[in-house]
Amino acid sequence: MPAVILAGGGSRRFGSNKALARIGQVQLIEHIVELARVVTGRVLIVSKEPGLYAFPGVESIADTCSSSTPVAGIITAMEYLAPCPELLILSCDTIWHPEDLLERLTSYEEPYGDALLVSHHGERHPFPGRYAASALPFFREAMDSSDLRIVQITGRMETQTIDVEGWWMKNINRIEDLHEARNDKEELLRTDL
Repeated sequence: MPAVILAGGGSRRFGSNKALARIGQVQLIEHIVELARVVTGRVLIVSKEPGLYAFPGVESIADTCSSSTPVAGIITAMEYLAPCPELLILSCDTIWHPEDLLERLTSYEEPYGDALLVSHHGERHPFPGRYAASALPFFREAMDSSDLRIVQITGRMETQTIDVEGWWMKNINRIEDLHEARNDKEELLRTDL
């Protein structure tokens, strides 16, 4: 099952390309690449500037949609990898998963419909998530109607969830989030980077 890392956002709230920001000695995107490599031998990065992400053994592909949204990256990846039956999709700015989360997503054997998502204290999170090819029409329809909220899109799909407890992720949207992650490294990482 290929892993797709979405890195095509505009980083407007962050002020610069957050995928290239560093936590410790590692860029955020590098951290996500290493997480993905633990569970799959095929990792792709979808972005507007694929030349920025030249990691050994990682495919970097250009987002073909004009919009800088996760929906655009997902459509690009699903079309590029067709007829692949399912993908593991991660975002470049959601870090600090529990160590076994991606393993749990990729090894899940029960039918899950269009997407297998993560639930944390009753809230569903779209990334990381496992998406079947049957999810593509939902994303295309959302792009056509300009309803690009991932939570709304996945709400229309048939999904199952994996529940996680405790602190399990940190989403980096603003520079302050990165500073908080650096300052609270021990609590957030629970392992050294």
